[in-house]
Amino acid sequence: MLFGVTLVVLLLPKVLGASLAIRDRVLRRQFGGTAALCVSLLVEQLFSMLLAPSMMLFHSTFVAQTLLGRSVSWNAQERTERGVTMREAFRRQKWHLAIGIVWGAAMLYLAPQFFWWLTPVLVGLLVGIPLTVWTSRVSPGRHLRRMGLLLTPEETAPPYELFVLSRAGEDIMRMVSTPDSVVPPPVRPRPAYYPPQRNAG
Repeated sequence: MLFGVTLVVLLLPKVLGASLAIRDRVLRRQFGGTAALCVSLLVEQLFSMLLAPSMMLFHSTFVAQTLLGRSVSWNAQERTERGVTMREAFRRQKWHLAIGIVWGAAMLYLAPQFFWWLTPVLVGLLVGIPLTVWTSRVSPGRHLRRMGLLLTPEETAPPYELFVLSRAGEDIMRMVSTPDSVVPPPVRPRPAYYPPQRNAG
């Protein structure tokens, strides 16, 4: 019963959200279509399941350090293409791997009937290090994008502000690479995003 309630709490909001998106023709197309949205939901759920055990241990560590009076810092994420090396991931998650091995071996020896119920957690701990390295790279995300998976409306139909920001970034990079280039004119609003206003009178 506990397992069933947990599945409902975790999956029901995602299923309801996907159902609302599928019912809306425009929104469904912005997510890549019904098939792509359903497959993306499964992919996202798989990664959430694998990442959850490591995140649980990280958060538990922060809580324990706070209770012990130690300073806890949560640095800003690096939004670059540098990626995480295997050495860095092992240094941060070596205890997660050790806990997964010891916990899995103890359960298999002491209570083998409960071992398979713990496999989602144990697998996440055992593959946490290579998963961190792999998901820190941009190539998997670009590959999934080419397949039409994990798309968002902001990517397929970007708002005008993001469109102008992207164009400005391209212009700046072009000016940096060619210093003698002429500054391009400002981007005019597109009618699709700013329809003409009618007078109230």
